Amino acid sequence: MLLIAILFLAAGSLFLINILDPFSLFGRFATHLLKPVYYFFNNILLNILEAFDLYYLSPLKFPLISWPIYLFAAFSFLAVFLMAFRHGRLYCNTLCPVGTVLGFCSQYARFKIQIDAETCTGCGRCEKRCKAHCLEADRHFVDQNRCVACFDCVGVCPTNAITYAAAKKSIKNPEPNPAKRKMLIQSLTAGSLLVLARFPGQKTLAPLIAKKNKPITPPGSRGVDHFVQSCTGCHLCVDVCYSRVLQPAFLDYGLQGLLQPVMDFSSGKCAYDCNLCTQACPSGAILPLALTEKQKV
Repeated sequence: MLLIAILFLAAGSLFLINILDPFSLFGRFATHLLKPVYYFFNNILLNILEAFDLYYLSPLKFPLISWPIYLFAAFSFLAVFLMAFRHGRLYCNTLCPVGTVLGFCSQYARFKIQIDAETCTGCGRCEKRCKAHCLEADRHFVDQNRCVACFDCVGVCPTNAITYAAAKKSIKNPEPNPAKRKMLIQSLTAGSLLVLARFPGQKTLAPLIAKKNKPITPPGSRGVDHFVQSCTGCHLCVDVCYSRVLQPAFLDYGLQGLLQPVMDFSSGKCAYDCNLCTQACPSGAILPLALTEKQKV
């Protein structure tokens, strides 16, 4: 997954990052799933309090966002929840681009979880307890790519055979896995084709499924090219935009800009005295602008 993500980036596309990045995922969960629930209970409590002539709360208006965005956020949340419920850290260790980078680094960590073959009885308690599915008790093997050093296995080992210590020079590795090798070759082949398509067919492939009219990007974004290449679709700017002119787009920028926000003047207007979106962006897609600068833009 790390290689595929790098190949997508080399092809000039944030498509995979926009879908799988954990910070962007949480931003969409909070904006499109949690916040409407908060609005709902706020308005219910408001009606109850007003019945007693108490006016502590203000009514909150539900943001009007296209249904594919809600559906995509709900599907992503359900997928991550099911993976965590059934397979522990499957998403974090296998699909998440951040997790794959950390997994690659953990191979070369100075200290690692290790199983002492002489004192291990092979009871399998550590393997059952491991949420990362990185232990094989019968072979005394720890997959360092997936291990997050949570120490759950250390706590359940009855013979103290599992330790966290300086890595030994020779660590037992599993036998070569032909299935993994085949998947790696197929992924690299598909990614290479994507990179090659980036150059000769860029004008044809890049705006795939994009709308005919060029979308309007937020102030401080320096235009479509800079915005599409930097935005991770976390929707924090959408969340802080109280005038609702910033809307999460689905395919307005094409597949290369999936889920990135767009200025939609049919749903609101850009408030002259507001620059919140320029302060909220964590990726640099929308650069910070002072209020006087934003008003000129």
